[in-house]
Amino acid sequence: ADGALPIGTGDTVGVTGYLVNGGISGYFGRRLGMLGQRVIELTFVTADGVIKILSPSSSSDEDSTLFNSVLGAGSALGVVTSVTLKMESGSSFQSGGQVIVPCGTKDSAKRFARLALSFLRDSVLPDESVSMELVVTADFTCISTFIFYDSFKFDPISYVNPIRDAATAGNVPI
Repeated sequence: ADGALPIGTGDTVGVTGYLVNGGISGYFGRRLGMLGQRVIELTFVTADGVIKILSPSSSSDEDSTLFNSVLGAGSALGVVTSVTLKMESGSSFQSGGQVIVPCGTKDSAKRFARLALSFLRDSVLPDESVSMELVVTADFTCISTFIFYDSFKFDPISYVNPIRDAATAGNVPI
């Protein structure tokens, strides 16, 4: 089946841990929301061993409340043993990529990050057909990740040129 879900990037968190802690995705959240919002049904074992099948439309108020609580309380309430998720059409995405800028120093990373965040504010946020995430690593590498959705009407490489130009203007290698 062709489909897409909002994904996370934490290498120490599994899918269920990601899901029950909200499921916030910097890459896909703008278009797909949080992973927890895509749960159709889950099987849950309470701390006292009761197995419950929960959904947004659970028949009792108690189960409906438990369903919503599980999707934000982490593993504090019990154990999730299965999950059914609603997929987004795989055609939602046109392309994506990263511009990686090894700034090398804190000052250089700050200069580049300010320019990248200005681009995010001025160009990305007003345009719902693209998402951008900026990460600065411990060694001052700036990683700008772009996701271009199916409604994006421009050339992705030309679109990210201002980010590349910002690196060049700041004498930072790309």
